[in-house]
Amino acid sequence: MSGERTGIARIDEYLAIPVTEGSGAFDDLMAKVDDEARHRSIRLTGDGDAGTASGNLTPAMNTWFNTRVAQPRQAALKEIEALGGAIQIGQANRGKVVEIENDRLRREHARRNAEIHSQFSKENGERIANLDRLNLEYDQLRVEEGERDPKTPAKWIDIAIPISILIPESLLNFESFMASPLIHTGIMALGVTIIVGIAIGFSAFLSGRFWKAFNYWMRPYDERQKAKGFRMIGIATALLLMALGVVAAARYYYLVPMIEEAQVLGLTPPNVVWSTSSLLLGNIVVFILGAAITYWIHDENPEYADKAEKLHRAKGEMERVKRARLIGPLKESERRHRQDSEKLQASAKLIETKDGYSQIRDALALLSGKDSEIVGVMQTYRQRLVGRMLDLVDPDERLFSAQESLNAAMTNRSALTAADFANLPIGLYKC
Repeated sequence: MSGERTGIARIDEYLAIPVTEGSGAFDDLMAKVDDEARHRSIRLTGDGDAGTASGNLTPAMNTWFNTRVAQPRQAALKEIEALGGAIQIGQANRGKVVEIENDRLRREHARRNAEIHSQFSKENGERIANLDRLNLEYDQLRVEEGERDPKTPAKWIDIAIPISILIPESLLNFESFMASPLIHTGIMALGVTIIVGIAIGFSAFLSGRFWKAFNYWMRPYDERQKAKGFRMIGIATALLLMALGVVAAARYYYLVPMIEEAQVLGLTPPNVVWSTSSLLLGNIVVFILGAAITYWIHDENPEYADKAEKLHRAKGEMERVKRARLIGPLKESERRHRQDSEKLQASAKLIETKDGYSQIRDALALLSGKDSEIVGVMQTYRQRLVGRMLDLVDPDERLFSAQESLNAAMTNRSALTAADFANLPIGLYKC
């Protein structure tokens, strides 16, 4: 910092604080690097928090600032505000320092936003915790699956596959059921056709899911999982066999009158085995087609796909809640801040033309220059802290909790790595 002074004792006292490398204040902060680097959870100050002039400071940085800088800086700011108050506006109004008032508005805006985030977190703590848990579990599975994307067909597709099989099944089997002497009405024939079609459809669906995830169901040393897999393919096989049995029986009884009639007329009777086998083959082809489609659209790890679906639903629910309970209040807070800022700017045009305001502007310029020195010291500390932490921990480990921005995580504090922390802004409010 240059030797420029204002001639106002308290302002000059702040400007004279030595913070260059090698000064007591500089060395005092740098001495805290090793101790703070050993911490495994560091909560950063929030923008607008009481007791701090800046967001994104570590406890050591904030303590150093409050001990070494805050008191003389506040005294200097009060002197500058007193200079503004000495300027008379109209008959009864006293002037204000626009830059300080603007920072006061910004700080209140930040405090209000933090309060909105905090209230949102309190009201939705269980939902947020569930989303965090699902994110963690999904990320773990994704790593195990080689970072591939899961296959997650929509639920309606899963329902559509068995139902779609009803169409070709009806075309194949309805005539046999309608003509069977065991079935006396068209409604009964239609009902049996639907039941058989659904049975073959769900058999195809279960079979396709089982064979696609065969390695998942049959993984070694997991007898419980194997039991689930065997139960799935067992149900699929039973449904298929029962459905084919009903179709074969209906076809047989459908052919019996034809055989008797052919014998009476001396004609060649239809071949029961060939006719029944052809119909069963048609049903099996439809079954294989349904199973193949199911196999193709589903994931080889059902747990991975299920976790992805749950995470997707949880994120969608969170977005709906955020729009209603978070985004709306934040927009209202922004609207209030904009209105207050516009009012301040309107009054600023008047006060900035008054005699004496140039002295205030000069004093603020010197104070801002000193602020830049202070911020530079804290940035140097941050660089050294991050470098030291990267020597001690995994670079991907999230050790810092910082106040959320709108595009960050759902909670009021976001977990950050050392590299994330190194890129956060630091700026001192003039209030």
